[in-house]
Amino acid sequence: KDEDTRLRLLEQQLEKGNHKSTNNKDDKIHVTKAMETDVVRGFGFILTRKCVERLKQAEIYPLGLQHQMTINERGEHIPKKRVCHDLSNNRKQGLSINQRVIEERVPAVLFGYTLLRFLHMIHHLRYFYPNERILINKVDIEKAYRRLHTSGKMTAKCIAMWFVQNHEANHIPDDDEIAVALGRLPFGSMPAPAEFSNCSDITFDLANDLMNCDLWDPSEYPSPLKKEIPPPKRLANNIKFGPAFKADVQLPNDFKGGTDGYIDDGATCVLDSAENQNMVMRAEQCITMALHLQFRPNAGQDEPIPRAEMASMRKLKAEAYLTEIMDLLGWEINTRAFTVSLPNDKHTAWRHQVEEMIIMIKAPYKELSKLIGRLNHVAFIIPSARHFMNRLRKLERTAERYGLAKISGEARKDLQLWLKFLDKANAGISINNIIFRQVTSLNLSDSCEMGIGGYGHQSSIGWRYEFTTDEQISFDINQKEYIASSINQKIQLAFDSSPFPCSEDITDNTSACAWMYKSNFDPTSHPVNNEIARETAKTLMANNASSYSQHLPGAANDFADSLSRNFHLTDKQLIALFEHTKPPSP
Repeated sequence: KDEDTRLRLLEQQLEKGNHKSTNNKDDKIHVTKAMETDVVRGFGFILTRKCVERLKQAEIYPLGLQHQMTINERGEHIPKKRVCHDLSNNRKQGLSINQRVIEERVPAVLFGYTLLRFLHMIHHLRYFYPNERILINKVDIEKAYRRLHTSGKMTAKCIAMWFVQNHEANHIPDDDEIAVALGRLPFGSMPAPAEFSNCSDITFDLANDLMNCDLWDPSEYPSPLKKEIPPPKRLANNIKFGPAFKADVQLPNDFKGGTDGYIDDGATCVLDSAENQNMVMRAEQCITMALHLQFRPNAGQDEPIPRAEMASMRKLKAEAYLTEIMDLLGWEINTRAFTVSLPNDKHTAWRHQVEEMIIMIKAPYKELSKLIGRLNHVAFIIPSARHFMNRLRKLERTAERYGLAKISGEARKDLQLWLKFLDKANAGISINNIIFRQVTSLNLSDSCEMGIGGYGHQSSIGWRYEFTTDEQISFDINQKEYIASSINQKIQLAFDSSPFPCSEDITDNTSACAWMYKSNFDPTSHPVNNEIARETAKTLMANNASSYSQHLPGAANDFADSLSRNFHLTDKQLIALFEHTKPPSP
């Protein structure tokens, strides 16, 4: 960006000020407190407005205030306001700070894989120890991004304008303006999560090593924060253990516990058997000990600049104790029931937003963007719900361009189905349906111009349907393959005795194979596909099932191929033919 453009944007931002979310009296006091904390703790330093105008390479980003939920020391969900730094400001003009980041150099930070790895640990313990408790805990890193310094050049680009609060008069005069240059990672910087993850991943790996280290005796060498961690909380003995069914991946046979984490949240799970109590003691303290060892130990009152503990003390009392039910990454994990569920407060708020969207004629961009972020979160544990993000994302793109987007009748149908998905997520999804499971229902299907058919390896049930003349011309071949796969899945799941079936749906059509997993079609131009997707999602929910899809070369799909086209043969003739043919190996 050239110097003239920088100076023009600097002048514009000084004139424009911060986002409206920081403007009212109560919010101004809240932002002032956060800005004071940054200065008092040495995260940022004060500059005058005139200094900012003269500072080489200086840029200003607007401040905003996000309304979130957090927990208090008793573990109760309470409202929270987080000050954020809008480094995506001027994005439409292509001039934001975040747009200048070289994305290919930023490591990926994948939320879903962290949760998935952690659930596989829990599944492994339950599968091999079906009647033993599994304890989990969580440690939150305090002021995570503020722990890492940035370069002087980056500090010049991370300046926020604010006001000096007159504590005696209890007001914030608008003419007493200052600037705070942030020398640490800002909240709102695109590479910040990856930058801090480079440190926290080391912490969680160290915690995992400590947890599995027999040489460490926490009773002799405890974590400095041991006294701040409440004792374990175990559920009553008479509560049943949810069962685990065989996974498609295996952890080491001697695995008894492990640690994982995502950015600033570290979590531990451990087998609570009589023989494993030494590891239970280590599991309770391993993350706080790893933080103590990796980062500079806190000298308390002797610190020259006030410095908080690396672990959040408030959340330590609410979440760091070992228990069987815990919130992690926005989900409530219950190791006794063996479920993952959407917490009640999120379910209530998100359901209310969907209900409001259903009765809207036109939806604003911010509301659609917020809702899509929430629903995408739910789609992680209910993969079939991903089909019904397509139409909403299209509305979001329209609203981003024009400010508003009209809610169509089909979009309302999708939103009505999302209410069921939210209720299902709140009631709890079995961990069996989230991890990589071993298939319990292997199904092959096929179609041709004349009809569709399919069968199941486990059920030995085959079926076929001959299209009428009108039906033959009403669907294209890809849609016929998709219909066949969806119907075959529904039929075969009816014969699957597993409480949590895992269906693998095999077809020789690549489009249908993809559509059984996700919707990569335009829902407006493919209304039939959307109806099939709805029925498929309902089938999976009704059967508490998960599913995979797989492609098979047409030459190897001879059984299903015969069912979909050999209508000149009677059922008895087909059965006789199949009895002399070995089923193909997928």
